[in-house]
Amino acid sequence: MRLSSITSILTLILLPVYGALLGIDLGQEFVKSVLVAPKVPFEIILTTDTKRKDLSGLSMTKLSNSQHDMFRNFGSHALSACVRQPSSCLIHLKSLLGRSIQDAETTQYLKNHAGVKLVPSVPDRDTVSFEIDGTAYPVEEVLAMTLENIKARAEAHWKDALPGSSTQISDVVITVPAFFSQAQRNSIIDSASIAGLNVVALIDDGLAVAVNFAQNREFTEEKQYHMIYDMGAGSTKATLVSFATINGTLQLEVEGYGYDDTLGGHLFTESIKNILATKFLSMHPHVEEAEFLANAKSMNRLWQAADKAKLVLSANTETRVSVESLFDDIDFRALVTREEFEDYTSENFGRINLPLINALSEFDITNLKSVILAGGSTRVPFVQKHLTTFLGSDDMISKNVNADEAAVIGATYRGVSMAGMFRSKAANVTDIIFSDFEMSYDPIGSRYPEFISIFPADSNSLGASKSVVLDKLNGSVDDVEVTLYNSGKTICKHILSNKYNESSCPSGTEFNLTFSLSDDKIFSLKQAYMLCHTDPTNTTLTKKTYLTDKTEYEGYRPMTSHIKQNSISKLKNIAKKEKQRWERDEAVNNLESSLYDLRGFLEEDDVLSRGPLSLINKADILVSKYLEWLEFDSDEATTSDIKEKTTEVQILKIKIKTYTELSDELLALSEFEKMSNKTNEMVFKMQDFMLSMSDDASEIYKLYQDNNLDFQAANKKIDVKLPEIKEEDIKQTVSKAHSFSGLIQDFKEDPSKFDRMTREKLFELRDKALSDMEKINVIHKKLKQAHRARIGGLKEILTKYLKKKARKEKKAASESSASAEATNGQSSTNIHDEL
Repeated sequence: MRLSSITSILTLILLPVYGALLGIDLGQEFVKSVLVAPKVPFEIILTTDTKRKDLSGLSMTKLSNSQHDMFRNFGSHALSACVRQPSSCLIHLKSLLGRSIQDAETTQYLKNHAGVKLVPSVPDRDTVSFEIDGTAYPVEEVLAMTLENIKARAEAHWKDALPGSSTQISDVVITVPAFFSQAQRNSIIDSASIAGLNVVALIDDGLAVAVNFAQNREFTEEKQYHMIYDMGAGSTKATLVSFATINGTLQLEVEGYGYDDTLGGHLFTESIKNILATKFLSMHPHVEEAEFLANAKSMNRLWQAADKAKLVLSANTETRVSVESLFDDIDFRALVTREEFEDYTSENFGRINLPLINALSEFDITNLKSVILAGGSTRVPFVQKHLTTFLGSDDMISKNVNADEAAVIGATYRGVSMAGMFRSKAANVTDIIFSDFEMSYDPIGSRYPEFISIFPADSNSLGASKSVVLDKLNGSVDDVEVTLYNSGKTICKHILSNKYNESSCPSGTEFNLTFSLSDDKIFSLKQAYMLCHTDPTNTTLTKKTYLTDKTEYEGYRPMTSHIKQNSISKLKNIAKKEKQRWERDEAVNNLESSLYDLRGFLEEDDVLSRGPLSLINKADILVSKYLEWLEFDSDEATTSDIKEKTTEVQILKIKIKTYTELSDELLALSEFEKMSNKTNEMVFKMQDFMLSMSDDASEIYKLYQDNNLDFQAANKKIDVKLPEIKEEDIKQTVSKAHSFSGLIQDFKEDPSKFDRMTREKLFELRDKALSDMEKINVIHKKLKQAHRARIGGLKEILTKYLKKKARKEKKAASESSASAEATNGQSSTNIHDEL
């Protein structure tokens, strides 16, 4: 029995990690999500409508000939598109995961989702794709879009909670029914990968609810048994679990399991839809039944009306349904009672308790403490009624968890423990598998393959590995076929190449195969090698060779890395187009808003009485011109074009506002004299700096010459990444400053000229002068930055050269000194010898 350390909800302390974990409850109808990140409150991620759950899926409509130019609406926003354009309605994806076009589940999906077109995936992987206007979107791609949307909302939530922090999410845990096949699980993992998410774990939803139930509860050493009864939109599951505390450690064990993979809320919605369709046809006998039932828009509207009626009937005994223009412009109104609903669904009543019965197959029900309800469909009155009848008392029914959110919260807590993100009081979870994992061994050409159970049902083998040694084979053996099964269904075949024959292995061969079953219940062949026995009396002469493996699939095939990369590129291109469209739409809205804002501003009393007439007239013309342009001529305009117009409108408003609010004192001659003096001062400072630039350049040029360095070559090496400063711009700016100073001097000498200036002309003069002063300031700053960068670069090159030169001189001096010492030493030796 494999024990996994999980989070004790009682003592969670977030470790100082830098990552985050996204928890997702992937339901048939709704998805819920939770984010765990440092310093971020542990809470449900809200939808764009501030709701705690969202419809699973999206609508997608093609906008142009480009396959990437798609308009997408996620969650509940997709429902209106499902009526207008049924083929764009890509919702309730869970039942299609890991399914082929021939599966009964696919047929049922098409029945409940009128107008949707499903085709086999290309290349053929025995899976399905949605086809929209000739382009196929594999179900994994579509689910990946939903996961991307959830991820984006979670990252936005994180950013709002901690502005300025890193908000990238890469890890996720996702709930799945325990009965999900390997194909369905791989399909989810592939979808997450396309969405840029690493699946830390796929958490069985019954176990997730059990983890949530354990919060804030104390248990004794004696086992306490509870049943998690989860009825969602697509299936019903019953998970028997036990809780105990041993030596202060919580023990959570999965003891039994039962399920019905088609009993759920959608079956009930379909029942009400059929009731409504019958009522409509009886009210309008002239309507052709086949034509009505084949109308996708009518069927989708009827489904939505039935789904709402189902919710109302959970709390009321009757409800009125009203659908305008349901079919052929005929309005539909009808009364549906709970009694009608229950009578129509009665043939399925016996299925309600079957998951419980199967989970309790070898368990004494008298030891069961409670049945914990989860999933939205457990709110249906006749479901609770049948459970109560089976259990003998409604006291056994527990509603101590949030039926909608228990799974996502529990799965997230389980996930953070598995990812090592929390320090907590130790707790142990023991999970089991409910189906057999087997293999068959078949030398190519043999008639009777041998079947071997690797991980049997009801064992606790999650995370385990197991090696199988096949019997010694004598004689020539060709390639070996190893087939993996889950509940009797083929997963894949591994063709193992045998490099030996009877002559090279006279004493036979053995095959050693190692299998693993991951925590996500993915069964795989991890390693295979062959032993070649050359001498029966000497085992040391055995040769060990790892075998090459060719994998073949008969049914479902996971996405290859190449296929996933193509899907990733496709989604990125769709998102890029989408972002460009959003930016353009936002630019259009901003322009329109600015135009109406300017129009309203022009009608204000202060503007009418004090505003500049010429600018007001200009603004009035501009508003009319651009509003007409928006309506008739803006379709081909770029985002940049639209933003330029918005800036023009906003600047015009600022000018009028500034003029209106500007005091007369600021338009006095004395103020213009101050501006003239300030302008001259700025010009002089800039010119002085330009002279100092020349001096600095001459100085460093001389240093380069003194050291025999190529100044021009060094200058070219320096990459100054600053906006270009044109000499002509400097001349024009200085010339404008001199003209302004000359004009003010003229006004000083003849004040009557100034007095004849209108207020509007003075405002224009002031505005122009301020603009020129800003240009001088900008040019001066750019000159400083460019000069600092260039002189600094030249000095750095010179410094490096001088240091290198000094090292060489020091080395040469050292070598010269050593040579002199050696020469002196030799001379002393010679003298000594002579003596």
